Amino acid sequence: MALSPMMQKYFAIKEKYHDTLLFFRLGDFYEMFFDDAVKASKILDLFLTGRDCGLEERAPMCGVPFHAVDSYVAKLIENGEKVAICEQMTLPVKGKAPREVVRVITPGTVMESSMLDPEKNNYLLCAVLAGSDAGVAWADISTGEFHRTSLTDRLAVQLNDVFLKINPSEIICDTAMKEKSESLSCVKYNLICSLSELSPDYFSLEEAKKTISSICKDSDEILKDSAAVIRASGALLKYITETQKRKLDYIRDSEDKTRAMIIDAGASKTLEILYSSDGKKSGSLYSILNKTKTGMGARMLGKWLSAPPLSASIINKRLDSVGEIIKDSSLRNDIMTLLGGISDMERLAARLSYGNITPKEMLLLASSAIRIPQLIEILNINFESARLKELTGEMNDLSKVASMISAAISEKAPLLVRDGGVIKDGYNAELDEYRSISRDSKSILANIEATEKDKTGIKNLRIGFNNVFGYYIEVLKSQGDLVPSNYIRKQTLVNCERYITEELKGVETKILHAEENALALEQKLYSELIRSVSKHVDDILSTASVVAEIDVLFSFGEVSVKNNYSRPYINEDIDEINIKEGRHPIVEKIGKETFVPNNTFINSSDSRIMIITGPNMAGKSVYMRQVALICVMAHIGCFVPAESASIPIIDRLFTRVGASDDLHTGRSTFMVEMSEVSYILENITDNSLVLLDEVGRGTATYDGLSIAWAIMEYLSASSKAKTLFSTHYHELTELEGILDGVKNYKMTVREINNTIVFVRKILRGSANRSFGVEVAALAGLPQSVVDSAKRHLERLNFTSLAKKSEKNSMQMSIFNMEDSSKEIVDILREISPDDVSPRMALEILTDLVEKAKKD
Repeated sequence: MALSPMMQKYFAIKEKYHDTLLFFRLGDFYEMFFDDAVKASKILDLFLTGRDCGLEERAPMCGVPFHAVDSYVAKLIENGEKVAICEQMTLPVKGKAPREVVRVITPGTVMESSMLDPEKNNYLLCAVLAGSDAGVAWADISTGEFHRTSLTDRLAVQLNDVFLKINPSEIICDTAMKEKSESLSCVKYNLICSLSELSPDYFSLEEAKKTISSICKDSDEILKDSAAVIRASGALLKYITETQKRKLDYIRDSEDKTRAMIIDAGASKTLEILYSSDGKKSGSLYSILNKTKTGMGARMLGKWLSAPPLSASIINKRLDSVGEIIKDSSLRNDIMTLLGGISDMERLAARLSYGNITPKEMLLLASSAIRIPQLIEILNINFESARLKELTGEMNDLSKVASMISAAISEKAPLLVRDGGVIKDGYNAELDEYRSISRDSKSILANIEATEKDKTGIKNLRIGFNNVFGYYIEVLKSQGDLVPSNYIRKQTLVNCERYITEELKGVETKILHAEENALALEQKLYSELIRSVSKHVDDILSTASVVAEIDVLFSFGEVSVKNNYSRPYINEDIDEINIKEGRHPIVEKIGKETFVPNNTFINSSDSRIMIITGPNMAGKSVYMRQVALICVMAHIGCFVPAESASIPIIDRLFTRVGASDDLHTGRSTFMVEMSEVSYILENITDNSLVLLDEVGRGTATYDGLSIAWAIMEYLSASSKAKTLFSTHYHELTELEGILDGVKNYKMTVREINNTIVFVRKILRGSANRSFGVEVAALAGLPQSVVDSAKRHLERLNFTSLAKKSEKNSMQMSIFNMEDSSKEIVDILREISPDDVSPRMALEILTDLVEKAKKD
């Protein structure tokens, strides 16, 4: 048995798109067959049926309605599938219709707004490995953004970091990169995407150059990059062109040449900058700062948080703008309301250029465009800060775009052009005529009938219709002698004759095809409108970028007022972090306790390493994170949660916080910890900020203590990086006075009725002990276990003291223990009475008394 002609066509197309689910158009449905049908039916929960295909067994089959295809495609894309849309290119002729794939939808090439997160870019990434170098390019075709970078050192680490920070929906690569994929984050961290290997012809350097030149308006800059980056960029653009079946010339080089703070993926995750610890946006710094009114503003905020600028000029211009924005709450609310009426012009412009923008989206673009002149006017009148003035001047007056769309598209336009009624009455005379004919066909025929009665004198003449002859004029046989010569006989009945005229046939054609012609003309007019408005895409995109920045600055103004933030002082000439009454921006909003603010002073000379001691749950990690987050907020140009803050330019932010195994590579918690510390020590600069939490705790006590000691020695001797180091190794507090730049701090607690109360206040000096048993009791351990632990602790402490008295003590061979007199004196010397509150003075005095008694 042979396959039917239709199934032969299906298999010919399927062979070209073997790695996709083929949506094969049959009438009002997209059908899937064989393995595609089996897979899709499970994902989409569709009933699996069968179809005769010329083989002995029926082909498994399932389908979805063409008018509701987006929701089904979205679900398949969420499951990592690719979908090829195969359409009927013409109406069937003798039961046959040519079919072609018009688009391949992959996770990284989604354009439909219903499938996209408005606050998140949808990136397609291409990675190429060339020996010890790698080229990475990524694009979001829903916005037209295009980025690229070259990686040369520690490729596995850097690739992991790039993948995690970009978080692409889809990754394509060459063979060499695929072979290295075991060390890449898409495998290691179980991202939803996987690496798809493309054929070698995608990665030809010469072909890449041609592709880039043919698509990108700013190709000259891209072609200056390394060969690996050019190959990655060319392959990416070729893949986009081949899957989308069109040249997307709105894709533009989006590289920002401004130097930015490097925050690797681990630091971003630890500090919960973009996502909270559970992977959600709520509970992150992003969620606290995001009061933006547009999707493009929300995405820009995410980019700023990922790469804060290192230019004090850029930062202070933003801060000046925020300072002006917070002055007038009524004006701020008016502008934010105006911004709220502006849709995501960036994605609308991309869909416009792509050619699949809907009438409803065209109206959204028009209503957004008409607000731009209003925004320009209100900013010009009310604001003087340099950056807001610059942004106002960079916006394009899009009134022409709004006028073009408003003149053509009906306010009651349906979602899709094929539903008709998109183009306004009065926009096109021919369309108006078709609509008039379609609406008024009865009155048109009645007028013709009346006219013919008057002309012929046949009073009982009537116009009728049947499916064989169409419209006809019926005359009784008794009045046959009155029939004019231009009547053409079509049918003879018992009592009457039926005729047609050229005029009637012309009207018939118009009536019977009016609706069809109107719809075809509407589609033509709509396509022409898209082409006309598309000429303004560059203006729309550039204005969208400006509106996004304005949106973010007003968001900063709003949160600064609502959360009582203050303006930080930031300059290239200062080298100290000096924060007064700083707060953690996330914890203060979502924590159950009243947040206790703290001061921070750390510089690049005598106080560049803070060793922080204190019990678990006392707030060490929160304190360290808040310092880092305040620095990030200052660098993006936002006011900060503190009474005052002086922040230097920080080029890199490193964290080593928390403990976890890496099961994929078989590395233990301690190995992961040491790998991360190694990366930090290799890459710190004098202008870096480093957070180290409990380094060395993953191994035996003396081993870990020795490693932590050596790390402190290295940081003291080799770098001026500002370091916050929290630890339970109280022995490390002896480093103050031994190593340059080391200062001791502690999170205070109070002992009350055999338990402890967390004060959450940081003070100069070292903690007297860890209070581990007390914390365990607070956690709910049975009282019998707590009592037993206390007895064991007393015994171990007694044994430890006895061992310390021995000359060859391991402890004494590593650390030369001294009394705490010097520490007390150092603390007193550093106190500025004018800066100490009564409560703080009591805390300091209590702490010093405890130290003196212990000594």
